[in-house]
Amino acid sequence: MTDHRVASLSPLEEALLLWHEVNGGWRFELGVSAPTLDPQRLEAAFDSALAHHQLARCAVHADERGGFHWVHDPDATIGPIEVVECADDAARQRVVLAQIATPMALDEAPLVRAVIARCGDRDVLSAGFSHVLADGLGGFRFLRSVARAYRGEPDPAPVVDIAAAHAALASAPSSNWSGLAQKWTTRLDLAATAVTARSPLASSGGRVGAGAGATTRSVPMAALGAAAHRHAGSFGAHAMAALHVTIQRWNRAHNAVCDHVGVSQAVNLRPADWHDDVVASMAAITSVLSRPVDRVDVETAMARLGPQLTAEVQRARAREFVAASAAGRLVPYALRRRALAAVPREQFDTCMLSNFGAVADPPSFTDDSHHAISVTTAAMPLLPVGIAIYTAFAQVHLMVMYRGEYFDENGVNAFVDEYVEALSRG
Repeated sequence: MTDHRVASLSPLEEALLLWHEVNGGWRFELGVSAPTLDPQRLEAAFDSALAHHQLARCAVHADERGGFHWVHDPDATIGPIEVVECADDAARQRVVLAQIATPMALDEAPLVRAVIARCGDRDVLSAGFSHVLADGLGGFRFLRSVARAYRGEPDPAPVVDIAAAHAALASAPSSNWSGLAQKWTTRLDLAATAVTARSPLASSGGRVGAGAGATTRSVPMAALGAAAHRHAGSFGAHAMAALHVTIQRWNRAHNAVCDHVGVSQAVNLRPADWHDDVVASMAAITSVLSRPVDRVDVETAMARLGPQLTAEVQRARAREFVAASAAGRLVPYALRRRALAAVPREQFDTCMLSNFGAVADPPSFTDDSHHAISVTTAAMPLLPVGIAIYTAFAQVHLMVMYRGEYFDENGVNAFVDEYVEALSRG
């Protein structure tokens, strides 16, 4: 029997697998708007991209010892791509939410799927990915391959394979006692951060059993005001500070406790010269904490949280988050899964911010399809709100995913309005 195993899951991928299983899945959707797309031509383009990227035709399988591996299926295809007729943008959004809500089995390749939401003579291709397979940058790289195949253009070969990607995630071995001590100090700091109780986000209009929802905002950069422009060189830190201040104001207005606030953020671990060229999960989740004194206004939050965010990014890029995940492998996977499921709600962050930065080369299926892209990502498991933020064509785009047990549509829109106000005026 042929062994189609490509690689073992990296510690980071295994950690994402844990979240996937505890949460009932963790997926995201990337959308590209274009004039009417040809479904059959698009299916062929997806299959070409699947063949182009090493992990794209892989599924996750466990071995008899409980280890997890990427197993290649040379016959995996995208299958028929459904075209759903939508009367308006709200109907299109329901199609995307239905995609995110639909389970994706990780033991059957590919861990990618697609649907076309058609509104008149305009289509939105919504491509769904398992977070175990890819992060947002990897998803955009895959869609660029699809777009190039659709247009009949050559697609450069990825600069690295999955073995090189996994090797890049490993922390460098310590060459002396001082280096070893520093590593363990970092890991103990991470552990201390993890056990600090967070204040939950006050709910508004949520109801038990309600499904996920999403809302969007697009704000011209010119409308964001002086505060945003002063921090243009570190817009990610500005966005993080504004979110902490928003949570403070929101909870105070709803008479809710707001002591320690934690915001999760993904940090890209790819070496700078790779950019996004490998389709894989290579983003660690950091946590930025604040106290009420840090959240007086956006300027104060920037001064107090900016250095913390920089330090968290440096820790992540030193691979210590991944090293901590690797150390967790000393505990059997089933025990880790039960332990994660039993973690009290107060130990999870208040919400999540995914800063994609500037999307300089969005996938383009036709000459004008690059004028609209979207990111819809499920909030980090168990969190009430997840915000994806990116800039393109002189606009800041917010794609907000929320859980219905915390918010109804009016409630989440009021929260997002508060956030845009903080981004704009501090």
